[in-house]
Amino acid sequence: MDVAIYARLSQEDTASRTGEATATQRQIADCQARAVREGWRVAAIYEDPDISASDLSRKRPEFERLLADLGDGVHVDAILCYKLDRLLRHPKETERLLDLADARGISIVSLSDPGIDLTTPTGRFMFRTFISMAKAETETMSLRIRRKAREIAGTGRPNGGGIRSFGLTADRLRVVPEEAILVREAADRILAGESVHSIVVDWLGRGVRTPAGRKWEASSLKRMLIAPRIVGDRSHHGLVVGTGVIPALLARDTWDRVRAVLSARNGPAGARVVRRHVLTGLAVCGRCYAKLVARPDARGVTRYCCMAVRGCGGLVVAAKYLEPLVVEALMQRLDSPAFRAALEARAGRNGTNVDLAGLRGDEDALAEASEDYYVRRTLPKPEYQRVREALERRIEAARRKLAAASSTAGLARVTGMDVRSEWERRPVAWRHELAALFVARVIVNPAPRRGTRFDPKRVDVEWRDIA
Repeated sequence: MDVAIYARLSQEDTASRTGEATATQRQIADCQARAVREGWRVAAIYEDPDISASDLSRKRPEFERLLADLGDGVHVDAILCYKLDRLLRHPKETERLLDLADARGISIVSLSDPGIDLTTPTGRFMFRTFISMAKAETETMSLRIRRKAREIAGTGRPNGGGIRSFGLTADRLRVVPEEAILVREAADRILAGESVHSIVVDWLGRGVRTPAGRKWEASSLKRMLIAPRIVGDRSHHGLVVGTGVIPALLARDTWDRVRAVLSARNGPAGARVVRRHVLTGLAVCGRCYAKLVARPDARGVTRYCCMAVRGCGGLVVAAKYLEPLVVEALMQRLDSPAFRAALEARAGRNGTNVDLAGLRGDEDALAEASEDYYVRRTLPKPEYQRVREALERRIEAARRKLAAASSTAGLARVTGMDVRSEWERRPVAWRHELAALFVARVIVNPAPRRGTRFDPKRVDVEWRDIA
C-alpha cells in the first residue's frame, strides 16, 4: 500500500503540549516506522511546521499541496498521520478531505486514533466526531489563553514576548534613560508646533532607530507617542485595563495634549503635508495667485512654477534666487526689536486653556457609549447617536483649542533662539515649518520681459499677524 505522510505543529501546540511526539520530525519518524512494520511504501511526505489548523484564513501550504496532489490523481492508498488533530482541526476541511477520499478511495490511518474506516458510515461518523472534538479543544484552549491575558493585563503587568517598547527595557519594567529623553523631546516638539515628519527626519540624521533596529517612519513615531504605555497604562484590545506597573515616560497631562494635537492635525482641516522645499505652499503666482510648485528643469535646477493645470502656467522663478531673498527677509524681521517684543508678548499669553480632564472624560464617555450600543446592546440607536454627536462636538472643539495652543508654543520656541545658525543645520521640513509660522504667502510677480536678470522687486512677502 502506498501512503502519504502528513505532519503539522503549530506554535500554540508547542506552548500547550509536552513530549517528543509533538515535533514534526518526530511525527514523521514514527509514521515511517509504522510504514516499515506494515510493509507500506511512503510515496510522499508533507510537513507544515508552526501553522495552525484552526484558522482557516491562514492557508497551510503543504496541506493544500496534499489535497491538490490527491485531486490530480497522484496514486496514494492512505494518508498516514500521527494524530487526527495534526491533520485536521476544523469541520469545514473535514468535508473537503472526505469528498476526496470518496472520489479516490483513500483511507486515513492515525497512529493515535485507530479504528477509523472511512468506507463505513460508522467510521465516517467517528472521523467527524474526532475533528469536532479537536475543534472544541482548540476553542477551549484559546479561551483559557485570552482569559489569562486579560488577567495579566488587569494587573497592569506587561505581556511577555514581542519587540520591546521604545524607552523601556525588554521586560517593560525599567526605563531606558537615553530613549526616554528622546520621547519627552518629541512630545515637546509636537506641542511646539513641529510635525511628526520633521522629528523623524531629525532622528534619522542622528542615527536613532526603533527597538527592532529599523528606521523611524512618521506612522510608527505617532503610534509610539499616542500609545497608553507612554503614561504607564496597560491596554488590552484597545481598552486600558491596568496602570501603575509600567514606568511612565510622559506626564499624563502632556500626553493628553500630544494626543489631542496629533488628532487635530488629522483629516482635511488639520493634515500636515510633507514639504521638500522651503517655500512650497507659501509661494504664489502674481498673475493668478495659484500656488507655485517646485520642479527641476532639464539641467536639474529647481524652479518654482505656476502649473497650467492649477493656474495660468505663465510664471517661473529659480529657487536659488527666490529662497535666499525670502529667508533673508525673514531673518531681518526676526531680528527686529519691535517684532521680538510682539513675539514675546504673544508667546507669554495663554488664552487657549483647555480642560484636559474634561477632554479625557469625554473621550472615555464616547468609548463607553459605543460599548453600550455595539457590544452590550443596552443603548438605543437614537440615544446613542444623540450622545455621540454631542461628545464628538465637544472633543473636536477641545482638540482645535490644543492645536491653536501648539501654534502659540511654536512661536515661543523662536524666542531666544539664534535662528540664523539653526537654519543652516536644520532639515528642510523644520525650515518650512518655521517660515510658515510667520509668512502668510510670498507673491512672485511676472518679470518685466524674458531674459532679464532676477529682480528682487518682483517678490512681495505678506507676514502673519502675531499681535
